[in-house]
Amino acid sequence: MIIRNYRALAAGRPMRNALRILEAGLEAASPRAGMERALEGGSVRCGGRTIPLAGYSGVHVVAFGKAAASMASHAVRILGGAVRGGVVVVPRGAASGGLAASGGLAAAGGARLAVLRAEHPVPGRASVRAAREVSKFLRRRRGSEFVLFLVSGGGSSLLCMPDGIDLGDKMHAGGLLVGSGAPIREINCVRKHLSGIKGGRLVEALPCDAAALAMSDVEGDDLSDICSGTTYCDATTFAEALAVVRRRGLERRLAGAVLDRLKAGAAGRIPETPKSPRIPNSVIASNGDCVSAMLGRAADMGYRTAAHRAFGDVEEAAAGIAGRAAELAGGAGGGAPAGPSCLVFGGETTVDLLRGGEAGAGSGGRNQELVLRVMRILAGRGGGGGGGTVVASAGTDGIDGNSRNAGAIADVRSADLEAIGRCLRGRDSASFFGGRLRGAGGPLVTGPTGTNLMDVGLVLSGGGAGGG
Repeated sequence: MIIRNYRALAAGRPMRNALRILEAGLEAASPRAGMERALEGGSVRCGGRTIPLAGYSGVHVVAFGKAAASMASHAVRILGGAVRGGVVVVPRGAASGGLAASGGLAAAGGARLAVLRAEHPVPGRASVRAAREVSKFLRRRRGSEFVLFLVSGGGSSLLCMPDGIDLGDKMHAGGLLVGSGAPIREINCVRKHLSGIKGGRLVEALPCDAAALAMSDVEGDDLSDICSGTTYCDATTFAEALAVVRRRGLERRLAGAVLDRLKAGAAGRIPETPKSPRIPNSVIASNGDCVSAMLGRAADMGYRTAAHRAFGDVEEAAAGIAGRAAELAGGAGGGAPAGPSCLVFGGETTVDLLRGGEAGAGSGGRNQELVLRVMRILAGRGGGGGGGTVVASAGTDGIDGNSRNAGAIADVRSADLEAIGRCLRGRDSASFFGGRLRGAGGPLVTGPTGTNLMDVGLVLSGGGAGGG
């Protein structure tokens, strides 16, 4: 089981079924299937091409992100002796993903992979060192070699090379953007124009052939947004980055050097990021795979199903989820429930810590807050379906905000509206799930999963259906 406290939470058929459906989504977030499809037969299938690896003098792996260790392990397992070495950059405290680490090096199937640990979600000095080591490794490659990049969510923080500004100013800018509730596309737009490697700049001068396989943690699976397009390219401009800063009201809060750089770029005094890819890139796994797995399991268990995408402001996303769940359950417009149903949603919401609440006052994250907000809406409407309604949401990476939880699950009938309001005002969603529900839900605990395909969740209505 990926959900470590599964047994403690599985009280009653609706809760058990909800957990089983959620498990299917978390299982589908593993990179294994995507890696096997992309590397079948000693070739790399990427960007609409099939690249045989037998003609190269050696294959080198460069992996960065939350799934870096797992992806690298699968690459070595599948490609065998073709892999000569490489660099793997993972978050501090992350699991090894099957790599037997020793003294910073990992032996995997005979390949020697340097394992570097860097800061996440906020970049630090280790992130800068990792970016320099990766860049140095790439400069040493020969024309007869091949580099396989393995990219996953979190890589933007793990590889950091500020360009024209210092690390402190870049960290401050990133923190302001995240705290403003800006969507990932806006955050990445600014990141790419403050970096010496993002937006395709890492591979601009690569001396050999290469390809990049990515696990998507962004809406629309846009390669230019995954890890800020480090191995791809960038369609945004300095002028757009400056517009993001102004639209979010951050112009006066940024360091002068950051604002000066964006203005200089917008005026054409700094070269733009690459606008076409140097190497082929492909998405091998996405949040849609997780949602599909959950829909399949729910249907097998006898639920009527529907899928929903959840992006943007968490309050607005909660309203959309609750409304769609009520419609599916047959409760819209006062209609009679139409039998057990399961709305599966996937995506990634944002929490604006600068608007209302008390930033930093409590513990929690977007998934736990989303569950609270959906619960509050459905409880006010009478539950959203007969026979009880269960709401759950979890990060596929196993991390939700500043808590130790991946997310939360709860029966809407356990909603204490006064307590929910208090927790939301105090940015303290995790405290609601800390033992107060007595068998009607609680925190979802997985620990770091070694992958990242955004978030998944569900609203299960009308009782337990079959398959309990």
